[in-house]
Amino acid sequence: MARAHERIDAGDLATAAGLLEQLDRPGAGLEVVVNIDLARCHIATVSDEHRALFGPALARIAERTDVPHDPTLAPRWHFYRVTGDLLTHGTAVAEHVREFAEAVARLGVEAENAQLLVQLLANLRVHGREDLAGPLHRWARRLDVPGDTDWDTWHELAYVLRTTGAGAEAERICTAILAAGPARTRVGAGITLSVHLAGEDRHDEAYALLTEALETADREGWRDLADAARNNLMATHLVAGRTEHLESDVRAWLADIAARRAEPPAVAVGLRTVRALRAAGRDLLALDVLTLYTDRDWSAESDAEQLAWLEAIVDVFQVLSDDAAAADLSVRAIGIDERLSRSAVARFGPDDYDRIGRAYDLLVTFHSDLERLDATTEARALFYTEAAKEAAFSRALPGMANGPLRDEAAQEARGLVMELARLETAAEVRLQGDLAAVTDLPGGSTRATSRIRITPAYANEQVRERRGTVIRERLRHLRQAPAGGAGKRVGSFLGPEPRDLAQAPWPEGTVGLAQRLDRAESELVTYLVGAHGFAHRSAVDVNPAVLDALLTVLSQTPEDEIDHITGRLADLLLPGAVRDGLDAHGADTLVISGDTTAQTVPWEALGTGDDRLGLRFSLCRTPSLLRGVAQLSTPANPAVERALVVADPTGDLPAAAAEGAMLHHLLTARGVATTVLPACTRGEFLAELPHHTLVHFAGHTNYLRTDPASSHFLLADGPLTADELARVPVHPDSLFVLGSCESAQSGQEPGFGNSFGIGTVLLLQGAASVIGGNWSAGDARSLAQSECLYAHLLAGRTVSEALRAARRDLHGRGEPTSSWALLTVMGDPFARLRTVRAHTLS
Repeated sequence: MARAHERIDAGDLATAAGLLEQLDRPGAGLEVVVNIDLARCHIATVSDEHRALFGPALARIAERTDVPHDPTLAPRWHFYRVTGDLLTHGTAVAEHVREFAEAVARLGVEAENAQLLVQLLANLRVHGREDLAGPLHRWARRLDVPGDTDWDTWHELAYVLRTTGAGAEAERICTAILAAGPARTRVGAGITLSVHLAGEDRHDEAYALLTEALETADREGWRDLADAARNNLMATHLVAGRTEHLESDVRAWLADIAARRAEPPAVAVGLRTVRALRAAGRDLLALDVLTLYTDRDWSAESDAEQLAWLEAIVDVFQVLSDDAAAADLSVRAIGIDERLSRSAVARFGPDDYDRIGRAYDLLVTFHSDLERLDATTEARALFYTEAAKEAAFSRALPGMANGPLRDEAAQEARGLVMELARLETAAEVRLQGDLAAVTDLPGGSTRATSRIRITPAYANEQVRERRGTVIRERLRHLRQAPAGGAGKRVGSFLGPEPRDLAQAPWPEGTVGLAQRLDRAESELVTYLVGAHGFAHRSAVDVNPAVLDALLTVLSQTPEDEIDHITGRLADLLLPGAVRDGLDAHGADTLVISGDTTAQTVPWEALGTGDDRLGLRFSLCRTPSLLRGVAQLSTPANPAVERALVVADPTGDLPAAAAEGAMLHHLLTARGVATTVLPACTRGEFLAELPHHTLVHFAGHTNYLRTDPASSHFLLADGPLTADELARVPVHPDSLFVLGSCESAQSGQEPGFGNSFGIGTVLLLQGAASVIGGNWSAGDARSLAQSECLYAHLLAGRTVSEALRAARRDLHGRGEPTSSWALLTVMGDPFARLRTVRAHTLS
């Protein structure tokens, strides 16, 4: 047992788990078994790979012992139960927290129990469940300082009490430490107490404590405490509105460093000081602090700290309109990227992933400036643009690192999603009313898109927005994933070295189009790359507000406005130089990687009259050209043996039901085992999803712009959200056809930074191609689309070719743009629907 604990302390958890397995033999004594299971819980606490140990270990202890009446075992058992809930589900049960508090209270203040209390409060804070800490706070009120434990533990307890909302208890403990504790602990307690005092607007008391703490820490050489005191001192000045004090303290600090020729403090300290100065409007002084680190030996610092310094200094340069100085730092940034690419991309860890994503974002900023100065950087600029898109797209979704939500959490989430959908519908109705008011002006010729009336939000609209904010916060909390690996999908198309995408193996007749919209500079950069090293770049001025307004109006699918809007969008996004470049290449297949801030552009419809992208090209959207060119070299071509058809699950779409019957006939005639679920439930859909190469959905979908993770299929028993889809696998290289409203829409998840939507999630989960809707679709139109589409798919065409042929058919019949341009394809443009019978014949 001692060796197993030694391996745990050394971080060798796999060996430790193996040793525990050897010890867990039949006939082992009760005490041994309990210690083995407690050790397994410890391993599960620190290792994502061993999370599954929690349940069996806790259950066996509870089965063999009387936990409630064992005062020495109960605190640890209850601690691991709550911690297991937090790490596995991202939340905890209030009753379990209360039982832990009662178990600890029965033993009093012993060192081990105090440490458990500290750890549990810290875990609740990390997972955003401070609301459950009430029983622990109430128990802390009964504690007498110093009790039977050491001063450092008391300070740790005070710190977590403050950070979980028990400031009064933290103040009481810190005051006792300041009166009788050892010197170093007193300094730490003074810093902790100062934060609480500043939060209560007791700034003079906080300032006095911090000044004394800083003097003591400097005198004793406790640099970590000096840095913390200095950070809090700057923050206190800022919160108290003492800008002059903040400025004078920073200048004195800089002068002291210069006079002593001393090393500047840790990078994190400097960055926090910079944030305080910038918030106070002292950008030039912030730049002085940042330049302390210009000649620093960064080999001793982490990549993350150097990256954060670069982000801060470039941001200041740009605010000061010194773009040339910001661009000069690109070489340093590229050096960071090379190290990050070789280390972080290979590991796919969430922390490393976050750093490399930020690195690519930063490098896009650098190269957008450098391109104007040096044409040789174009290839590298395109690579970083696409790498940043791929990083945003591939970022782990909240559900990917975790299993399904617990029943009570899932039920609450479904109710909130439906309420959020109703709020969005009400907002859309208001927008439609505003548009109607514009188009119904006297004369009847004014277009909504040329004279959009901006009106203040109604009182009930403000109420809806406030309620929507509360709902979104609660949903994010319910979906919160525990810290851990995100899986190999993250960064899977990011290479360790920058590549010239124009030299990639583009198939003959295929061209890639990538765009980056610089909203700060109001500039749209478009790249075209293709076979034989074909490359073209153009940059034009574009007003982002106009683009956003056009897409907002288009989201309401105004039938008589679509042609006008798509024509205006073509003028903005496809300027003459880009059209000339497409003509020069003579491509038949167009792979589009649009700007991440304009993901709702209906590329198929862009143009005027018969000259539309979707009629001219076999068109496909891709999250990035890095992903696109990789998929082009190895197109998906699996034989479809099983198909899932979900048709009219809510029972109110008769044409969707007919669509299901039509597909069942077509597919079974070609030897495909077809499962039709006319009244499909959430459980049935999730259970069937991983087993079918072809999945067709004909029903209601709803894209929620204010919370893309809540976009959902509407099934017989309620919504199935994009977040829930992220928690289940799909069949490798599968094809999804979603003949439903807005199923191809995607947007940025607030506070998370990744792309999210139903089609997006299915691509991330491994689907080869997803065909979905650009906008709202009528029941009968979806049926007509499916009939045309499958006629060409089953004839052997690729998904992009089949969709173009279907568009041409419908356009030739005189169908409006809202009908023939309804569907788009995302993912692999060359994927085929190869049925078993067709494969046998070939």
